[in-house]
Amino acid sequence: MTIETILFLGKDPSPLKLIRPAVAETGIEVAHSKDWFSALQTASDSPPKVILVGPDIAVSDIRVFIERSKSNATLKDIPFVLLVSTAYRDVILEFINIGIRSYIIIPCAVATLRNRLACHLSALSDKTPKKSQPSAKSVGERLRQRMERKQMQDLATEIRAPGATPSFPAILLVEQIFTENFGLTIRDSERHVSLYEKIDDLKLRLGGDNSHFVGVFLQLLSTGKVRVGFRDKTERLSLADPQMLISREQAISLIDSYLAVTENAESDPEPNPITCRLIVR
Repeated sequence: MTIETILFLGKDPSPLKLIRPAVAETGIEVAHSKDWFSALQTASDSPPKVILVGPDIAVSDIRVFIERSKSNATLKDIPFVLLVSTAYRDVILEFINIGIRSYIIIPCAVATLRNRLACHLSALSDKTPKKSQPSAKSVGERLRQRMERKQMQDLATEIRAPGATPSFPAILLVEQIFTENFGLTIRDSERHVSLYEKIDDLKLRLGGDNSHFVGVFLQLLSTGKVRVGFRDKTERLSLADPQMLISREQAISLIDSYLAVTENAESDPEPNPITCRLIVR
């Protein structure tokens, strides 16, 4: 059995008090380096499954570490996850541009960190309770199978093409979760998430056959932000890149084609009645 390892890069060892309990009783080892050079040596000697970068590491050091890792055949596919105390959109986008895969706001609950790390560590994902999955109508799965291949072929030019409608894989969202605690609104978490992952999530919770679901994404794509309230929390979604903002007509067209693919692959090519009603309004 292969032992999985997390490499934590940070001058301040305090985050280890959160990381180690998150992987307790899983057999996962946690290594710690205080500078990028020793971290690179440690990773080269024993490649970790994921590299966590503390909030006290300079951007220049992170950039060098990532560049050196990407030039190493053994390390090039290891994901980098940033630990931050405050997440500003422009700062997070800068980190994503240099190679950071995702980020986690700390301090957070041990269970929250454990769940976020589970997508990188099989030893965690095997022990994470599985949520019931929808039977044959997983929106994300259908979208990946029927739309992603064609859309990704011209993604590079599509993002910057004037007047073009971005594809679902090109659109990245910032998801903020807020909860109420003794009358105060507290931000519980913040992360980047792809549009087709979030649309899959909300379709299950809002119901894909009502105008509320369509209206949420119509507002998000055409204004850049939307807020969705639930009984126990509020979710605020915004476009990570303002250049992904599209017109109302483009948003309607994108949502209409999405619904046509995911709801009935063999249906006739008539416009979707949900989006038709929105156009009339």
